[in-house]
Amino acid sequence: LESFPNALTNLYFWTILNLKDFSSLKNFPDKLFNLNLLTALYLSGCSSLTSLPNKLPNISSLTIFDLNG
Repeated sequence: LESFPNALTNLYFWTILNLKDFSSLKNFPDKLFNLNLLTALYLSGCSSLTSLPNKLPNISSLTIFDLNG
């Protein structure tokens, strides 16, 4: 998995997104950050991920953000 499937970006009611250890994940779509109910985002082990969208700080409900490794 190198990029997040577009079909999954329309699921606005997600509260937890766990992509831990998806080491080949390179791209993270801006549209994914329309998840206003997201409380936890786990990206540890995503070693190929080079950047995150600028919209990340706009998720006011986000209380857990794990980006180790």
